[in-house]
Amino acid sequence: VVYQHQAKVTSQFSLPQADWNAIHDGMNWTTRPGSIPGSGGTAGPFFQGFPMQVAGKTGTAQVAHQPSITWFVSYGPYKDPQIAVAVEIAGGVEGAYAAPVARDIYDYWFHLKDPGNVLAPPAAPAGGATQPTTGAKASGAGAGAAQGQGH
Repeated sequence: VVYQHQAKVTSQFSLPQADWNAIHDGMNWTTRPGSIPGSGGTAGPFFQGFPMQVAGKTGTAQVAHQPSITWFVSYGPYKDPQIAVAVEIAGGVEGAYAAPVARDIYDYWFHLKDPGNVLAPPAAPAGGATQPTTGAKASGAGAGAAQGQGH
């Protein structure tokens, strides 16, 4: 499901620019593959060889005696955000499992792949992580949604 939305600022708060920079740098690192297995960010293996920088954050919501809910929120391109993407997978194992779904959304949005191949399961990335098979729910927000300027 693609949802386009014109952002409406309802409140603001102030953070020093150095804090914003640290947040954005950390989100950028999350999607960076490492030079050796296990040395990059949690979503890095899924963005190996990707033609644009994307910034993101993985997460896992856990409730006792319930399957985990994994998620990945991101924006791209990193230096000039045009889209924000949030993916949630019920019953996932870890947040990184939602990252390949987000990558497919970027492929589709920016015409990086033939649309017929966008949601085809890719091969498992280096490091042994596997792809989710069912239960994916994703959404995207239009331009400016991830500017990070105190919004």
